[in-house]
Amino acid sequence: MAWGTEYDGNWHRKPPPLEETLDAVRKYRPRAVLLSGGGNDIAGDELLSFLNHKRSGLQPLRQPYTGFVIGT
Repeated sequence: MAWGTEYDGNWHRKPPPLEETLDAVRKYRPRAVLLSGGGNDIAGDELLSFLNHKRSGLQPLRQPYTGFVIGT
């Protein structure tokens, strides 16, 4: 999906979503980018351990824990 598989009405390949993602990375310069291979490889319980609940009043990302696990 990152490489794109869609064509327009004239059978010209549409720009892949990856190009849009790369443009956003260049514009916003995030510290990290997650490209998921299938959606369930890290987006389940594994990802939840890095996040605080929305209603907790805390920052969304558990930065000390994330830094410990990723090694930053």
